[in-house]
Amino acid sequence: RSTDVPINYPGTTMVVALKWRTGGTDWRTLVRGNSADHHVMVQNNTTNLGFYDNNGGNFIDSGYNLDDFTNWNTKYNIWAWQYTNTGSPYYRAWANGQYLAQITNANSAINNGFRCIGGYHAGQTNAGVTSQQAGDVGAFILYDRVLNEREIKQCYYYYKERFDI
Repeated sequence: RSTDVPINYPGTTMVVALKWRTGGTDWRTLVRGNSADHHVMVQNNTTNLGFYDNNGGNFIDSGYNLDDFTNWNTKYNIWAWQYTNTGSPYYRAWANGQYLAQITNANSAINNGFRCIGGYHAGQTNAGVTSQQAGDVGAFILYDRVLNEREIKQCYYYYKERFDI
């Protein structure tokens, strides 16, 4: 049976070594729940970073365009996403220890866990990603709380040499 990795706490942080896939004609989904929400997504036909709410909100743009970040699709970078369910902003994005953007829309709160890392499972119950690949994932770390800025920078410095950033 397919199920989500539960996220039932007031906040969480995902830290990911990621080289985004190029080609913007399809969505790029980094994390997707079993039945709802793409927690980290790049909008199709764009390089806009955001969150897709399957419960009526649709794509919620963070206001950040990946093209504004050097080497987002040619090298691994250390990305971090902070989520909180206790108040705005509900979603914050970081790359290589630098703050990028936030979403204040409550529909971007992480109310559901995730089932798939690196793409969308397209409703399949067997292993494997069937569409909307995000790119190359070198590491994925999930914290059961919202890391502070110092901790996010520590993650970046820890992985910087390993991923030749």
